[in-house]
Amino acid sequence: MERINPYSPIGYTGLGQTPADYVYVTRYHQLTFTLSAGEFVRDRASEFTDEGDFILRAVILSRYTGAFQFQFTDANGYTLSNTMIDYTTLLGPGNARVPMVISPELVFPKSSKISVSLRDLSGASNTIVFVLCGALRGRG
Repeated sequence: MERINPYSPIGYTGLGQTPADYVYVTRYHQLTFTLSAGEFVRDRASEFTDEGDFILRAVILSRYTGAFQFQFTDANGYTLSNTMIDYTTLLGPGNARVPMVISPELVFPKSSKISVSLRDLSGASNTIVFVLCGALRGRG
Protein backbone atom coordinates (compact mmCIF):
# COMPACT_ATOMS: atom_id res chain seq x y z
CA MET A 1 0.00 0.00 0.00
CA GLU A 2 1.30 3.43 -0.97
CA ARG A 3 1.82 5.94 1.83
CA ILE A 4 0.48 9.47 1.40
CA ASN A 5 2.07 12.45 3.14
CA PRO A 6 -0.75 13.93 5.24
CA TYR A 7 0.98 17.36 5.33
CA SER A 8 1.38 17.85 1.58
CA PRO A 9 -1.07 19.94 -0.42
CA ILE A 10 -3.77 17.82 -2.06
CA GLY A 11 -2.35 18.73 -5.49
CA TYR A 12 0.94 16.99 -4.65
CA THR A 13 -0.61 13.73 -3.48
CA GLY A 14 0.94 11.01 -5.59
CA LEU A 15 3.64 13.34 -6.97
CA GLY A 16 5.46 11.66 -9.83
CA GLN A 17 2.49 9.56 -10.88
CA THR A 18 0.80 10.86 -13.99
CA PRO A 19 -2.87 10.01 -14.38
CA ALA A 20 -3.57 8.20 -17.63
CA ASP A 21 -6.07 10.82 -18.84
CA TYR A 22 -3.62 13.78 -18.80
CA VAL A 23 -1.99 15.10 -21.97
CA TYR A 24 1.25 17.10 -21.85
CA VAL A 25 2.24 19.56 -24.57
CA THR A 26 5.57 21.42 -24.50
CA ARG A 27 5.00 25.14 -23.89
CA TYR A 28 7.10 28.24 -23.43
CA HIS A 29 5.88 31.33 -21.59
CA GLN A 30 7.78 34.57 -22.27
CA LEU A 31 8.13 37.35 -19.69
CA THR A 32 9.44 40.72 -20.97
CA PHE A 33 10.33 43.65 -18.73
CA THR A 34 11.87 47.08 -19.31
CA LEU A 35 13.46 48.76 -16.31
CA SER A 36 14.84 52.27 -16.01
CA ALA A 37 18.19 52.94 -14.34
CA GLY A 38 18.20 51.69 -10.74
CA GLU A 39 14.50 50.76 -10.83
CA PHE A 40 13.09 48.15 -8.44
CA VAL A 41 9.86 46.42 -9.45
CA ARG A 42 8.07 44.20 -6.93
CA ASP A 43 5.83 41.31 -7.97
CA ARG A 44 5.12 42.12 -11.60
CA ALA A 45 2.59 39.40 -12.46
CA SER A 46 2.04 37.43 -15.65
CA GLU A 47 -0.98 35.18 -16.14
CA PHE A 48 -0.80 31.69 -17.59
CA THR A 49 -3.23 30.43 -20.19
CA ASP A 50 -6.62 29.04 -19.26
CA GLU A 51 -6.15 26.06 -21.59
CA GLY A 52 -4.69 23.89 -18.83
CA ASP A 53 -2.19 23.74 -15.97
CA PHE A 54 1.33 25.03 -16.68
CA ILE A 55 4.13 22.77 -15.42
CA LEU A 56 7.27 24.89 -14.87
CA ARG A 57 10.46 22.91 -15.49
CA ALA A 58 13.13 25.55 -16.23
CA VAL A 59 13.79 29.27 -16.64
CA ILE A 60 16.06 30.67 -19.37
CA LEU A 61 17.36 34.22 -19.61
CA SER A 62 16.70 34.95 -23.27
CA ARG A 63 17.78 38.60 -23.41
CA TYR A 64 19.16 41.31 -21.15
CA THR A 65 20.91 44.63 -21.71
CA GLY A 66 22.52 45.12 -18.30
CA ALA A 67 23.09 43.77 -14.80
CA PHE A 68 20.05 42.95 -12.64
CA GLN A 69 18.68 40.75 -9.87
CA PHE A 70 15.42 38.81 -9.84
CA GLN A 71 13.14 36.71 -7.66
CA PHE A 72 10.14 34.61 -8.75
CA THR A 73 6.97 34.17 -6.69
CA ASP A 74 4.48 31.37 -7.36
CA ALA A 75 0.69 31.55 -7.53
CA ASN A 76 0.38 31.07 -3.75
CA GLY A 77 2.73 33.95 -2.90
CA TYR A 78 5.74 31.77 -2.07
CA THR A 79 9.11 32.95 -3.37
CA LEU A 80 11.20 30.41 -5.27
CA SER A 81 14.41 31.69 -3.63
CA ASN A 82 15.30 33.14 -0.24
CA THR A 83 16.83 36.30 -1.69
CA MET A 84 17.16 38.14 -4.99
CA ILE A 85 19.22 36.11 -7.50
CA ASP A 86 21.97 37.72 -9.57
CA TYR A 87 21.49 37.40 -13.34
CA THR A 88 24.94 35.80 -13.73
CA THR A 89 23.58 32.55 -12.24
CA LEU A 90 21.77 32.06 -15.59
CA LEU A 91 24.99 32.47 -17.56
CA GLY A 92 27.60 29.82 -18.26
CA PRO A 93 31.09 30.00 -19.77
CA GLY A 94 31.36 32.74 -22.39
CA ASN A 95 27.99 34.15 -21.26
CA ALA A 96 26.16 31.16 -22.77
CA ARG A 97 22.59 30.87 -21.52
CA VAL A 98 22.18 28.15 -18.89
CA PRO A 99 18.67 27.05 -17.88
CA MET A 100 17.74 27.31 -14.22
CA VAL A 101 16.15 23.90 -13.67
CA ILE A 102 13.12 23.89 -11.37
CA SER A 103 13.12 20.66 -9.42
CA PRO A 104 10.71 19.39 -8.44
CA GLU A 105 8.72 20.97 -11.23
CA LEU A 106 6.04 23.45 -10.16
CA VAL A 107 2.39 23.19 -11.13
CA PHE A 108 0.54 26.44 -11.86
CA PRO A 109 -3.21 25.80 -12.13
CA LYS A 110 -4.82 27.18 -15.27
CA SER A 111 -5.32 30.95 -15.25
CA SER A 112 -2.95 31.36 -12.27
CA LYS A 113 -0.07 33.83 -12.15
CA ILE A 114 3.66 33.94 -11.63
CA SER A 115 5.26 37.12 -10.33
CA VAL A 116 8.76 38.49 -10.70
CA SER A 117 10.56 41.10 -8.61
CA LEU A 118 13.40 42.83 -10.46
CA ARG A 119 16.18 45.25 -9.46
CA ASP A 120 18.24 47.02 -12.12
CA LEU A 121 21.95 47.21 -11.29
CA SER A 122 23.18 48.53 -14.64
CA GLY A 123 22.52 52.22 -14.12
CA ALA A 124 20.85 52.42 -17.54
CA SER A 125 17.65 51.30 -19.24
CA ASN A 126 17.48 47.52 -19.16
CA THR A 127 15.32 45.13 -21.20
CA ILE A 128 14.99 41.64 -19.71
CA VAL A 129 13.34 38.62 -21.31
CA PHE A 130 12.81 35.35 -19.43
CA VAL A 131 11.49 32.20 -21.08
CA LEU A 132 9.68 29.79 -18.79
CA CYS A 133 10.03 26.26 -20.16
CA GLY A 134 7.55 23.58 -19.32
CA ALA A 135 4.40 21.85 -20.41
CA LEU A 136 0.72 22.54 -20.67
CA ARG A 137 -1.23 19.81 -18.91
CA GLY A 138 -4.81 19.12 -19.88
CA ARG A 139 -7.30 16.31 -19.98
CA GLY A 140 -7.01 13.95 -22.92
